[in-house]
Amino acid sequence: MVKDDGLEKWVALEERVRAIKGNNLYDPMKATEMCLVPNIVIPKKFRVPEFVNLSEVALTWYMHLDNTKETGWKDLVDAFVGQYKFNMDIALDRSCFHTLEKGRKESVREYAQRWHEMEAQVNPPLLEKEMISLFSNTFKAPYFEYLVRSFAQNFSNLVAIIERIE
Repeated sequence: MVKDDGLEKWVALEERVRAIKGNNLYDPMKATEMCLVPNIVIPKKFRVPEFVNLSEVALTWYMHLDNTKETGWKDLVDAFVGQYKFNMDIALDRSCFHTLEKGRKESVREYAQRWHEMEAQVNPPLLEKEMISLFSNTFKAPYFEYLVRSFAQNFSNLVAIIERIE
């Protein structure tokens, strides 16, 4: 009876291991192909940081890199900059805010958030006074008349004033 009980436990344990492994879904050969740097040894306790998350396009680009050409970090950095340098060339500047407008169905808060996300991409960064001026100038009547007379000290103060006007 003890032998049967031990065998049952063994079979149950094997089933659990198979379930965890995913029925041979893990193929060590395919895993090594995914690594750009050959013969890399990953420590047992290594945890992938959460910030390492490539978009689908960037991941596809990375997976198609030739590991015979990119043999170290400098090669990888050079390849990455070569691939994505255009993003720096088309960076936002102060002039892009002149044509920006609040959408009809967009709340002031939603518009301010969208505007602020764009503003964060401008280099060099906008000064607080520039932000207030550029953001105020994107509004039309009746907002603009009130905003000309307002004395907003910072961007969030200006958003609160506009919300009150709305």
